[in-house]
Amino acid sequence: MSELFNIRTEFFKSKEKQVKIKTNFMQKNKIKQKINQNKENNLHKKEEILQNKQFQKNKLEFEQKFYRLMLELGLYNKFNRTYWLRIVEKTNYGFYAQLYLTDGLAFTDLQDKIDKLQQCLNCIWIMTTKQLQDYADIKIVNQPLDEELPYENPKVKPHQMYMGLRFTLNPLINDMNKNQMVMIAGGIGAGKTRFLNMILLSWILNCTPEQVDIYLSDIAKNEFCGFQHIKHVKYYASELDELLIMMRKIKDIIDKRNKIITRCREKGIATNIEEYNKVSKDKLSYVYIVIDEYSVVAPDASDNKQEKEMKQEVIDIIKKVTKIGRSLGIFTIICLQKTSKTELGEASIIKNMSAVRISFRANDRPSSEVIIGDNSAVGLADRYAVYSLNGGANKDYLFSPNLTTEMLNEMLEPYIDDKFKIKKSVVSKHNFDPSIIEIDTKLKQYKGGFEYINTPKQETKLVVLKGLKGGEFVDY
Repeated sequence: MSELFNIRTEFFKSKEKQVKIKTNFMQKNKIKQKINQNKENNLHKKEEILQNKQFQKNKLEFEQKFYRLMLELGLYNKFNRTYWLRIVEKTNYGFYAQLYLTDGLAFTDLQDKIDKLQQCLNCIWIMTTKQLQDYADIKIVNQPLDEELPYENPKVKPHQMYMGLRFTLNPLINDMNKNQMVMIAGGIGAGKTRFLNMILLSWILNCTPEQVDIYLSDIAKNEFCGFQHIKHVKYYASELDELLIMMRKIKDIIDKRNKIITRCREKGIATNIEEYNKVSKDKLSYVYIVIDEYSVVAPDASDNKQEKEMKQEVIDIIKKVTKIGRSLGIFTIICLQKTSKTELGEASIIKNMSAVRISFRANDRPSSEVIIGDNSAVGLADRYAVYSLNGGANKDYLFSPNLTTEMLNEMLEPYIDDKFKIKKSVVSKHNFDPSIIEIDTKLKQYKGGFEYINTPKQETKLVVLKGLKGGEFVDY
């Protein structure tokens, strides 16, 4: 009996010892974790202190440069006082600051010197003012953005237009129900084409072909031919006569929708497309008319009589859209390269009706002033643009992320109309190279027994594959 008691006693003692060892081990681990955590916290605090010291140093240096520059530019009153620049915080693009007025000086005085200010301070100076406010919000951009930053799907709705990234790297999205009609300008190679690719792609990725209708005019360079067979693109014009047909279709849509919305107004149901789509089962799609390089539409001294009449009819319909299209869900996106007052011509009327104005790099001050109202667009880097919304005096900047041709084609592939997709199984079976096949891409109808293969637009000869005759090529 005593032996059994001793065995039990020894067992419990060993158990207690194990518990104590385990407890001590856990306590030691907790102590180690606390020590490590304290070390990490101390490192973070040291980093924060160093970063804050560096921020204060950079802030002081920039403020001193700013005040010396105000003296050199003569921007001070008779009491030798100038603006007060208060740098609030460091950001990923540089600094956020507030600029306070002093007696005798206005924000417009500083805006007139914006060229020298940006060059001397080596930054982009973005100033936003408000009525009844004695200070302006300032974004001081002196940190370059990553030019390789790739395009990412922005998740837009049918009534929204993706406009790239803010300098904070947040997506910039415009509500077309509020800020309707768009004008985009910029010199050669400034980034307009990529930007337009990005806008079109965002609708295609996020909206169904029933929600968004795209009417695309690409007369000048055929740079957007990759979109012509996308399901969302209801019409693609590469010649002036095709553009006229496209605009006549738009006119029919305007007349039809105007009757629908008018009936709804009379019944007190809805006054615009936004209200109509909330109460109606038969939703109306949003229609976007995209015209690349408006100069091919503008009247020219070399035009013959027929061309003049065609262009004038197109311009008249565009004007009609800009005047009444908002409530009907029909919007224009007009792109220009030449923006001087003489070359703008009748587009100046369209510009005045465009609530969203975007300018990539302008070649000179007058070109920038015509679109954006001042010289903000002069000297911009590629894929940077200045924009204003709702015709406001306040402007901001955007950045267009990297969207290569390869990326674009890969993303568009799933949305190509089935009638124009290459039949890979047929290509493999009959062992031929589809890149050498010529086809008229205007043909949009199957004929029994034939497979159609889509190739670039400029090739006009049609060649079809007879599936029942071992890959025989025949001219149609």
